[in-house]
Amino acid sequence: MSRTLRTPFALLKLYDFLARGAKAHVYIINSTVVLKVPIRYNNPDTTNIADYATGIELIKREKAIYEVFNKRKSKHPNLFCCIFAIREGIFLEHFIIIFEFRNKNREKELVRESTVIRWTLQLISAEIYLEELGFIYGDLRPVNILFTKEDDIKLCDFGDTIRLGEWLRTATPGFSQVSDLKTFRPCITSCGSE
Repeated sequence: MSRTLRTPFALLKLYDFLARGAKAHVYIINSTVVLKVPIRYNNPDTTNIADYATGIELIKREKAIYEVFNKRKSKHPNLFCCIFAIREGIFLEHFIIIFEFRNKNREKELVRESTVIRWTLQLISAEIYLEELGFIYGDLRPVNILFTKEDDIKLCDFGDTIRLGEWLRTATPGFSQVSDLKTFRPCITSCGSE
């Protein structure tokens, strides 16, 4: 038998698929909600089984971060929001525009300097907020930067977010600094004041 993608619920079909990360898939629930779940296959091979286990751990860590966010009275405007978490995954806000595709049909339209400054300040503000909560965002790269209709930034994907002082266990080529490429010994932080 061949390996096929397994949706988390019978009502979700493969055409509900929106995006794939390294260890998780995102499915469209409706125009305002998506569901993020670990990647799972029917008839998986050994690697798929290990990836699924890793995906479960990343989703579990991401749920813990969202629990901390949800305990706060005020939400940060530049951090993605969790609507509801279940054993199988996380229901999240639905944003279609990611950083990589924002400029796809705007090749000739330059981004104004004031917009770049606003985005930079929004990223810094989100990082400061996370650090005040005792976390370091561990996966800053274009695919994890989403845009609202107002062209404001929202960071998403908190599976690699760590507590201050913990080792960062990610190394996306081109986006993360790795201290030793042969052993992939991780750096101590991604973005932070220390």
